[in-house]
Amino acid sequence: MQFIDILKIYPPALSPTYDIINMGVKFMKKIESIIEELLNLGHETEWLEFKENVNDPNMIGEYISALSNSAAIHNKEFGYLIWGIDDANHKEVGTKFDFQKDVKNEPLEHFLARQISPSIPFQFYELKPKFPIRIIHV
Repeated sequence: MQFIDILKIYPPALSPTYDIINMGVKFMKKIESIIEELLNLGHETEWLEFKENVNDPNMIGEYISALSNSAAIHNKEFGYLIWGIDDANHKEVGTKFDFQKDVKNEPLEHFLARQISPSIPFQFYELKPKFPIRIIHV
């Protein structure tokens, strides 16, 4: 996770750098906890998808839209697409998906934000417990 991502999530209110870093560490622990809870569900839901290496930008955009709608219908605060999880047995296998890649000369996040209409807020995160895992939080 880049430091700027922490600043977007936790806008600093004139706090010392230590507090900002500490907030980032706490936030990543929360994301790790969320992933653990989602994996413990034992199955996918309408608002949760596990994928190993889905990397087509248009397909990811469709997932963002579908997961956002499903989360709203099921009264969930967020929808999730988690890369690095085997679709069949839900074990951590890692992923080669890179959300920082460029698509048509712009970052994937910008491409998706521009293409999805109406606008849906989403955020990518990267964790490396045993294997690389990436998550999109819709």
